[in-house]
Amino acid sequence: MRLNSKIRLIIKLLIIGIVLIVLYLFFWGRLNFICPWLIGFDKIETESSVIYYHKEEVNLRNFPKVDSLIAKVENFHNLKFQRKVQIIISSNSKEHRRFNGHDVKFVTQPFFGRIYILYSREYFQTKEGVLYSYLQHELSHSIINQNMANSKLIGYPLWFLEGIATYSSQMSGHDGYPPLDTVKQRIVRGYVINPNDWGKFGMASKGKTANTYPLNDLYKYAYSEFAFIVDDLIEKYGKPKLIRLLHLSINDQNFDIAFKLIYKIDFDDYFHTLINSEKLPPTRGYKIQQFPSPQRV
Repeated sequence: MRLNSKIRLIIKLLIIGIVLIVLYLFFWGRLNFICPWLIGFDKIETESSVIYYHKEEVNLRNFPKVDSLIAKVENFHNLKFQRKVQIIISSNSKEHRRFNGHDVKFVTQPFFGRIYILYSREYFQTKEGVLYSYLQHELSHSIINQNMANSKLIGYPLWFLEGIATYSSQMSGHDGYPPLDTVKQRIVRGYVINPNDWGKFGMASKGKTANTYPLNDLYKYAYSEFAFIVDDLIEKYGKPKLIRLLHLSINDQNFDIAFKLIYKIDFDDYFHTLINSEKLPPTRGYKIQQFPSPQRV
């Protein structure tokens, strides 16, 4: 009986410990993206967003006016945000890593579509245009997350999410992301990442062409290549079909089935034809532009 009481005590302590760990992760750690509350932040609330930050450590003087970007993102995707966009700006990498598990500066999480940003003086004070574009990129992920069931998100092709986000935010040609003309030249030279090798949401293991890519800009090149595909689809078939693919694949259909329904060709066959064309199509629809002067918060 005495042994049993000790075992029961140990089990109770283990349960309490597990509950405390889960609560910590829920409020301050990796599970924060499903927590409806954010603790320990100052905040600025606008008509369409809530920005959480530490006002003594984060300078928002040059931060873009989020509501104008939200309207732009809604227009491109032909979707509406279902709730106010929440943007969490961590002032140090330790806090940012606690929420996301890594140091990638701009991250969008599923469920609420929260955007987590690691504060950087470089971007917030001297690279305002690039910050504007990164934020628009993450808003693309956020609006899709808010309009897609979490069960539908699992297994969704990552290349398409990144291609739309990179294309719509005009990242290619800036901050180390190769311009689309450079992507075309690299494809001709054989530097190709098969989009299917980039993985799917929740199962993002990389395939052969991603693992064997020989240059040192894997992620930035991949995102520009995926934007190149989006550009090609728009040039060949028009933007309405691309948006129809987005809407159909996040609501009713498997992505590959939706692609074939809309474009009358399997995605693998389309991609094979694209990269093996004797002369790749010009990238007319996507021009490198100067970033607009961001409006401030």
